[in-house]
Amino acid sequence: LPVSLSAFNSISQRNAIRLEWTTQTEINNSGFEVYRSLEEEGNYQLVTSYINNDSLEGAGTSNSPRQYGYSDLSVETDITYYYRLADVNLAGIRTFHGPISGKIDPASFLPERFSLDQNYPNPFNPETTIDFTLPERQDLQVNATVFDMLGRNVRTLFSGRLETGSHRLKWNGLDDNDNILASG
Repeated sequence: LPVSLSAFNSISQRNAIRLEWTTQTEINNSGFEVYRSLEEEGNYQLVTSYINNDSLEGAGTSNSPRQYGYSDLSVETDITYYYRLADVNLAGIRTFHGPISGKIDPASFLPERFSLDQNYPNPFNPETTIDFTLPERQDLQVNATVFDMLGRNVRTLFSGRLETGSHRLKWNGLDDNDNILASG
């Protein structure tokens, strides 16, 4: 074989499926092409090629291990994709490897703990953004409230139930009566 693979794997990421492979040897290898299908025995379509992606160029002839990778960003959550990898020799002959499957599982990226990030911009005019994450819990009641320096409630940004995950609130510097608050 022109290319001897020792690994070909898929890794689920937050918004992509990462393909990684390792060659042990390469003989006259121009590069790699990645093909994708929605069915294991389906019609595979070319996703990317060494011709338009420099990171997929082969090593020519090499007797030392080399690692390659590609992140497929054009995938959707909860759909299983199948991939085949082709190495292309200098004569243009393709040798296919795989298939392997990959899927983005949103449950694997749920936060493990509460977090409240620093608002930005800070100081702000006229608006600031507050990001926070909620871990997996049931019946999660959230109250997001702004207090002044004396500890008085001046604005309720949100009160209700929220799902697990990342959330973003915006505040325009007004109190609950739509009065402009002094800076600070």
